Amino acid sequence: MQEPPRYWESASSPTPAVQVWGWSDTSPDDARSVAAQRLSRMRELILSGKRPAERYYDRAPLREPVLHRLVVEGELVGLVTRNRYGAHVLATERVVVADVDLSPQHRGLFRKTKEPDPGPAIERIRRFANTNPGWGVRTYRTAAGLRVLITGSGLTPSSPATTSVLTSLQTDPVYLRLCGAYDCFRARLTPKPWRLTRSFPRYPGWPARDERALAAWIDRYERERQEFAGCHLLAVQGPPPDAVSGAVLELHDLATRADSQAPLA
Repeated sequence: MQEPPRYWESASSPTPAVQVWGWSDTSPDDARSVAAQRLSRMRELILSGKRPAERYYDRAPLREPVLHRLVVEGELVGLVTRNRYGAHVLATERVVVADVDLSPQHRGLFRKTKEPDPGPAIERIRRFANTNPGWGVRTYRTAAGLRVLITGSGLTPSSPATTSVLTSLQTDPVYLRLCGAYDCFRARLTPKPWRLTRSFPRYPGWPARDERALAAWIDRYERERQEFAGCHLLAVQGPPPDAVSGAVLELHDLATRADSQAPLA
């Protein structure tokens, strides 16, 4: 699988006000050159009256530092990176990941929300597993919904068949675009910072202009996240995984504390 670039450098323009990033696996100088080229192209677009889309999920590659590489039998099968808001994220091609958000339910005259009922979605996933008995299907509860991990399917991240499967599980459309754009499945392993405390400071980003501030943020996050879980394992259906998929599942479950009773975040 493809690793994120090692070097990142930014370039900016005051008029029009814009900042872009360049990347390289070779050197910081190459990354600066890429940044300068991208800045020039973007300024031309803006000055011509167009506003280029620079959304997080639409640009390539992802600007995320690698925290861990999972290698099985000499093959890189998983990467753990720190995402745009500071959480750990698993990227892999070997296990299908589908996150299913649960819509909030409303009650009363003033439409107060109550905890969504995961029952219908869990039943839908159970039927999906029964329809595909040759696949391993693991269902997890997350803070906002459910997560499904699928092994033994042979599905690849950007294939139409994968899109069909993820759509049937009611996966977020933005996540579907991400799978195709970066040719991998992704699963957040650790809590979102603002779920630890509402006053948790914003992640400084990487690379950071202030390395001391970044180090302090990471130190606080890594300490406080230990009290929470990323998801809880609810059900396992189908045959056991092969050695490679099993290693990915083990990493996921350990990092998310899926077998713990810790509160979800």
